[in-house]
Amino acid sequence: TSKVPRPLRIRIPAHTAANFEGLVLRVDDTTPGGAGHLWKLVRSFDDPGTWTEPGVRHLAADGMGGPTYRSDPLDDQWELYDLT
Repeated sequence: TSKVPRPLRIRIPAHTAANFEGLVLRVDDTTPGGAGHLWKLVRSFDDPGTWTEPGVRHLAADGMGGPTYRSDPLDDQWELYDLT
């Protein structure tokens, strides 16, 4: 990774997964209970193949205490939102 100037760094918790997938879907008006609702499903997951050191470890944080790495994938997390 390159050294990004501190004011431009995106700050995220060290326990945040490295990958995200999302899907947005509108339920048909004719579906019972659907009423045209707009849903968003998000999955966050760790794929060791996309880590900063693929298959070895991932740079989870780089702050005043120096770099923090993790070598065990985080559990998948799912989120469901009703955007209507």
